[in-house]
Amino acid sequence: MGRLTLPSTLLILSAGLALAAPPKSPPAAPATAPVSGPAKAVGLVDALPAEVRTLLKPRMGRHIRDLKALRGKVQAADWADVWHRAKAIADEPRIARPVEGATDTLNAALPAEFYEHQDALSAEATALAAAAKAQDVEAAEQAFDR
Repeated sequence: MGRLTLPSTLLILSAGLALAAPPKSPPAAPATAPVSGPAKAVGLVDALPAEVRTLLKPRMGRHIRDLKALRGKVQAADWADVWHRAKAIADEPRIARPVEGATDTLNAALPAEFYEHQDALSAEATALAAAAKAQDVEAAEQAFDR
C-alpha cells in the first residue's frame, strides 16, 4: 500500500460514514480503472454492516470537521488549535483489531485496511501535533501532506 496523506487517511476513514444516507438514484456502473482515495472509501464503507456504520458515524464526523479546520489552522499558523485538534485525533482510543479467529464481533466486520488507515491517521496526527508544538511550519505542512 502506498503512503497516504493525512487528508486522504481521514477521508478514507470518514467518507460516507458521517454523511451516510440511502442512495437517491441507482448506483453508477463499476469503474474500469483502479479506485483509490475517497472513492475507494465509499466501497469500503458500503461493505460494512449497518451496525458498524452507525457506531463509527460520530467519530468519522469529528474527523471530517477536524480535517477541514486543521487545513486552515495550519495555513494560519494557529499552533494552539492545530496542536489541540491533532493531539485529540492522535490520542483517540483506537478500535481494537479482532482476536484471531473471531468472526462474530463488530471488530471482525472491519476490513484489515481500516486498521491500517487508523494506524496511519494516528501516526500522522502525532507528527502534526509535534510540529504544532514546535511551531514549525514546514514540519506541519509535511505532517499534514504525508
